[in-house]
Amino acid sequence: MKGYILDTDIWIELFHHRGEVAKHIAETPANQIFASEVTIAELTYGALHSNAVERHLQEPKEIDSCYTQH
Repeated sequence: MKGYILDTDIWIELFHHRGEVAKHIAETPANQIFASEVTIAELTYGALHSNAVERHLQEPKEIDSCYTQH
């Protein structure tokens, strides 16, 4: 199966609706988009050190529930 593992920077671009990333991802089936455990950990770490902890902690949870293989 063809798929894409998105890195931390790409997920951040998606969450902030910047660039062409969101458009391309929207055109890609969800079962072809993946995130690594490292990416989830980096986003969680960043969220815990941000000015909007609760809001940003939802982002890695969303990715983990939708885009990682269980």
